[in-house]
Amino acid sequence: MITYNTYCLKVLAGINSFYPTLADRCILLRLKQPPVDISLEYYGGEDVSITLPLVELIHSSLKSKLPELQKYIVDPKLLAIDDLIRLREFDKWFPILAIAKLFSSRRSNYFNLLQNYALVQVNAKIEQESSQPENMCKGILKEFLEYKAGEAIDSDRKSLFFKTDEIQSVIRANDPHNYYRNKAEITRLLKTLGIETARKRFGGPPVSLYSIPRSFLN
Repeated sequence: MITYNTYCLKVLAGINSFYPTLADRCILLRLKQPPVDISLEYYGGEDVSITLPLVELIHSSLKSKLPELQKYIVDPKLLAIDDLIRLREFDKWFPILAIAKLFSSRRSNYFNLLQNYALVQVNAKIEQESSQPENMCKGILKEFLEYKAGEAIDSDRKSLFFKTDEIQSVIRANDPHNYYRNKAEITRLLKTLGIETARKRFGGPPVSLYSIPRSFLN
């Protein structure tokens, strides 16, 4: 059996906001319409005579820098990335920061420019999470239910029931802000979203559950 690494770069575009749990894993670039006095030609990618030389140039450039890039992969500390870029933010920014470092010079310090942009995004995220942690939880649970609604331990017309430990684990795994909250704190936070606690027996001792409104599926 051959195992392949499925991790790769993906580009997503949209006119609406992403779910917080998706946006948290993205490097966001907000595009603006060009001024009316600038005329842009449409290019759909069909003309390989334009794209092929660019692809070959990128491949040859990266190939020549591969030994240096390998050093950063083996020892990321060599990049001296700001300590604020950590955990998931580090995983997200490290690849592009490493590449930026390879092509930086005194005249064009792409690494510093990109890291400064990363720090702006990280600081904005910290500020948003500290003021609106319930929004993160709502996005996490909405995404969770899209895949797991059919696996509820119990349900009725209005609610889906899941073990509290399962929901707590999902929130902590996907939200750095709530990672440090204890069970009681997360329970109080979920209550602001209309999620109540319950206890039910399933042929044994009572099980601690969260009652999640079906409206989260909408």
